[in-house]
Amino acid sequence: MSVRAPIDGVDVEEGLLRLGDPALYETLLRQFVTSFRDAAERVRAALERGDREAAADVAHAVRGVSGNLAVNEVRAAATLLEQLLRGEATADTAGVVDALESALARAVSGIDRALGTEGDV
Repeated sequence: MSVRAPIDGVDVEEGLLRLGDPALYETLLRQFVTSFRDAAERVRAALERGDREAAADVAHAVRGVSGNLAVNEVRAAATLLEQLLRGEATADTAGVVDALESALARAVSGIDRALGTEGDV
């Protein structure tokens, strides 16, 4: 399927405007799925180990890549989570991780359906 079609959880038009190259955008969306499908689980595992810095680093990576690709709901949740973990915001950590997980699930599912990335891990 073409990356020009709508993808649930992704602002394809904005992403294509940023990158300008549909083939590159599709490649980066595929890499996003491979790299960040389990990001919320990695954040939870880091927090269970008491490693807020590692959890913040995962959130930072998700924030940057999702922002560049216009996966905006994920970017917003990852931004808040990173700020929270770095002490720049106050909120319920578990709730923010849940929000990130939900946004990631929606975006990854949308990308999977649009690009056939279900088997990519």
